[in-house]
Amino acid sequence: MRTKTKRWLIIGAIVICILLMLSLILVVFFYYHPTYYKFNDRFIIGSSIDEIVERYGPFDGIDFNNREAYDKYAETKEYSINEVCSIRYIAREKVVDFLGTTPPVYYEIFFDSLDGIATRVSLVNGGKGG
Repeated sequence: MRTKTKRWLIIGAIVICILLMLSLILVVFFYYHPTYYKFNDRFIIGSSIDEIVERYGPFDGIDFNNREAYDKYAETKEYSINEVCSIRYIAREKVVDFLGTTPPVYYEIFFDSLDGIATRVSLVNGGKGG
């Protein structure tokens, strides 16, 4: 009788340890990814555009501080770090279904215009355009 009780205590202790470990992993994950699970906000804020592109690949959209910078980018696909206002990655594609269309969701990264360092991030429904 005692061995059965002991065995159940050991199994219970192992299950509790596993649950605690999973909880700890989830807490750490959500600490580093509070805005969207694919992007590490703690890495992005304080990084330059080049560091972000190196880690996450080419961006899906870009905004500039002035029209001349946009025109230059449209012709040459080159940009100056201090002219970029924000860049966007697609977080969720546009969904077309029976009930209508759900607009895409963008993960937008905003930059300081002086040194080109990311200052904040947000999720944007629908993005820019007309």
